[in-house]
Amino acid sequence: MPLHKYPPKIWEALKLQKGIYARLPQHYLCSLQDSAPPSPVHWRPLGVKYRLSPKSGHRERVQDVPIPVYHPPESQSGLWGGEGWISGFRYAKDDKLSTRLRKTWKPQLFNRELYSEILDQKFTVTVTARTLDLIDAAFGFDSYILTVRSPQKILHNIHLYSNIIKCLIYYCIFILILINYEVLKICSV
Repeated sequence: MPLHKYPPKIWEALKLQKGIYARLPQHYLCSLQDSAPPSPVHWRPLGVKYRLSPKSGHRERVQDVPIPVYHPPESQSGLWGGEGWISGFRYAKDDKLSTRLRKTWKPQLFNRELYSEILDQKFTVTVTARTLDLIDAAFGFDSYILTVRSPQKILHNIHLYSNIIKCLIYYCIFILILINYEVLKICSV
């Protein structure tokens, strides 16, 4: 006799099909169903399910378990690039036989002035080194803000994101008006 009507693994998918979630717009539902795993920030995935044990030579199962990360309220006001606080333990005097001490690792934060080409404005933002690398990989600050996919990440940068989108819309409207003006000018001649 099964314990549940549906297996717990598919509860999230079923939740989006019934009730109040079913009334959400289709594009928002697609963004919620995006099941791409988040990029590893604080750990390195092995990328394989099995490996040979160096001791016995037998095949053993390997798990890629992400490290739980705490995102403090300060991370909402800056661009941390997915980094956060990690809690764990360290040994006193780096000796395994000594007592374990609680430790929290925090990212190194920088105040940097970032330039938005679309808004033609400079922003002073708290960033991490990883964010600066992601901005370089996206070929600019505007591209980085516009290519953030998940709604949870956009919420951190919503004011920058909305300002850039508004400016792009105004720019497109301005170009269309200029094109229409040139077409009317050519037609009237």
